Amino acid sequence: MKSVEIRVLEATKNLLVKHGYKGTTTRRIAENAGVNEVTLFRKYKSKDGLLGAALIDVEANALASFESVFDTNKDTYLDTSLRTMGLNLIRFARDEQDLMILQFAEGLRMRSVADSLSSVPQRILTHLTEYFEEQIRRGKIRQVEPKIAALVFMSYVSYGHIAQLLLGDDFIEDHEESLDDFLDVFTGGILEPDGFGRDINAPETHK
Repeated sequence: MKSVEIRVLEATKNLLVKHGYKGTTTRRIAENAGVNEVTLFRKYKSKDGLLGAALIDVEANALASFESVFDTNKDTYLDTSLRTMGLNLIRFARDEQDLMILQFAEGLRMRSVADSLSSVPQRILTHLTEYFEEQIRRGKIRQVEPKIAALVFMSYVSYGHIAQLLLGDDFIEDHEESLDDFLDVFTGGILEPDGFGRDINAPETHK
């Protein structure tokens, strides 16, 4: 049987995801956890104290499974390592969906929530930036701003997942299967190799 603390933190997290900060009352938390409301205040002192503890628990669980995301050999072919890393990030986003929802929904409204959950996206961006810096040093990709490359890569994972949650399969039928299409755009760009994106029927411009 789960301890009182685990039941309380799980109930708080689930209510936060479903109802947001304002809709998550101590009465609701107590009812969902199967405890007396007085028990919550005895341990956590206030609603903010309880919500803060729940956010710490959400972040700790995410960080516990984080390192495996970037467990990829940098010496493998670039497309292979990018695909492995992309799949790991997509699965991480799916498994840590509650974290993402809280970051987007509540983090934009409450700075304290954003600050509490900031270490996970910061670590992802740091790892991605270091990865692209290493690939540039090895000459596997051209000279680009590694932070921008990291942000673009992470944006596909995070916003692609959110888009699938909001829009369903009409937008992205299968996030993992669409990764190859993303990598094609990410590594190859969108311009035709010989046309540089210029309309061949457009008049010449002279500087």
